[in-house]
Amino acid sequence: MIDRHLRRVKDALLHPFALRARGLHPVTVTWVGFVLGIAAAASAAAGLNGWALGLWIANRACDGLDGAIARVHQRKSDWGGYLDLVLDLTVYAALPIGVAFARTDAWLAAAVLLGSFYVNLGTWTLLSALAPDHERDTTVTMPVGLVEGAETAAFYSAFLLWPAWAPALFWIMAALVLATAAQRTLWASRYLRRTP
Repeated sequence: MIDRHLRRVKDALLHPFALRARGLHPVTVTWVGFVLGIAAAASAAAGLNGWALGLWIANRACDGLDGAIARVHQRKSDWGGYLDLVLDLTVYAALPIGVAFARTDAWLAAAVLLGSFYVNLGTWTLLSALAPDHERDTTVTMPVGLVEGAETAAFYSAFLLWPAWAPALFWIMAALVLATAAQRTLWASRYLRRTP
């Protein structure tokens, strides 16, 4: 919901680091971020939530830095963008599983949370697959959702900061993600009906 407002702040913070990273390929940073994210999930599963939180924050820093390096050094590529999304989605699935692994009472809530991600992912990936048939010369811009990147990062940090509250936080986030999916489905119904 606040991603577009934070984008300028994030870009300003990461720009100096991106300038110094001339010889570093953005895809390398993407892979480093992925390893850090998986290590965060493994640390959460082991009950090492302080380590997990630090690794998660490092993962998020890499996730912003790879794109900044790509933009600053003209190394943007469809492959880099695709890989970034696939690896992010993998970490987004792994971390709640890691948190749930350390707690016997969190599995159902974690399953519902991951299911909500599946539904929400379908709302925008299916639209992007259908949209070219409706508007070949324009880019589809999805509406702002209740849960986007910043909100996800905040919830995931909360899972690690307050593991005793993880099941309740999973349920709350799942409800908000499903509300986002419903919001985007309503928007898509209007968008896709505009053109025969």
